[in-house]
Amino acid sequence: QNKFPWWREVLNAVNFIVATCLFVVPTGIAARALVVLQSKARALLVSTKKHLELESKLLDALVPAAVTARLLRGDYLVADNFAEGTAMFCYIYEYEDMVLQYGAGPVIDWINRVFSRLDAKVKIVRAITKVETFNHFLLLFSTAPGSHVEDCVRLAIKMLTAANKELRPDGKATMLKIGLSSGPFTTGLIGLQSPRYSIFGDTVNTASRMASSAQPCTIHAPFIHLSPSSRDLLSDATALLMLRSLGRDLVLSEHGPTEIKGKGAMVTHVVSASKPLTPPSATSVVTPLPPAGPPPSV
Repeated sequence: QNKFPWWREVLNAVNFIVATCLFVVPTGIAARALVVLQSKARALLVSTKKHLELESKLLDALVPAAVTARLLRGDYLVADNFAEGTAMFCYIYEYEDMVLQYGAGPVIDWINRVFSRLDAKVKIVRAITKVETFNHFLLLFSTAPGSHVEDCVRLAIKMLTAANKELRPDGKATMLKIGLSSGPFTTGLIGLQSPRYSIFGDTVNTASRMASSAQPCTIHAPFIHLSPSSRDLLSDATALLMLRSLGRDLVLSEHGPTEIKGKGAMVTHVVSASKPLTPPSATSVVTPLPPAGPPPSV
């Protein structure tokens, strides 16, 4: 016979259940809280990653990738001096005339398409850094040792090829004015609220003058304007190999003396076609957009 009363067994069972519950229930609550915290932490991590990726993309749109990396490391003072390099300007010809004739919409669409193609060519050439795109011009530079002039000339030919694929609102071929100059210059990030990557120096000013005094051109009749300093860095042998490698009948010839604003008469050089090509007839068979009417009276 059982010497213990029946209620003793019931009491033992209750004690066991209570003890178990006192251990299991808090453990379950803690585990569930950990799962919730882990889920929130994972969501926060994903959100932070997306935020950092967006921040990096925005910075890359404003400044070169190398500068973005420095900014993300906390280096907010970006200033570099280069003893030698080449600055290059590329202007879209008759941009202002197109705005007056066709209005903002068609012209902005045209400019965006052209610059998208030019940017795609710039990204391929790692030795060249894009400084900025503003209104109708593109500013770039290269400091690649021993090849910065050659790199810029090669890119200029590629940009002419790319620009030729986009027609102006009037149906004509897009024309560019390209100039470059070599020498020392300084680059830096200006501004804290709205930072802007800039390049300074007489080399940059001269490159701008080379572009503004260049003839508007297409890939069928290129005209890449070189300052004396850029020409001096190209040996005849290097220039010949470069022009042959571009797969076009190109020549490097003297152009001048040319009157350059703020510089006086300069003997410049030009990369051009020995025999300008006739553009395909298909390019010209385009119905131009109708000119924009006069602005509404206020």
